[in-house]
Amino acid sequence: TCIPLTTDGENNIRLELLNPKGQVIETIYSGKVIRDRNFFVNTSELSSGVYLILLSSSDKKLFQKLIVR
Repeated sequence: TCIPLTTDGENNIRLELLNPKGQVIETIYSGKVIRDRNFFVNTSELSSGVYLILLSSSDKKLFQKLIVR
């Protein structure tokens, strides 16, 4: 699964995959992002269900639903 990230400049971010209980399953990326880029999550080993992608920066937290079939 591809997660596109658009940024308006240099940012330190943390991108995490959460289970339905809100527990971190995997840290996809943690570090500096200077330009737009794509991140990839291997969902082949995940059980079917609804997961969350959490994008955190110093001043924001954004969630996106990820459905695995």
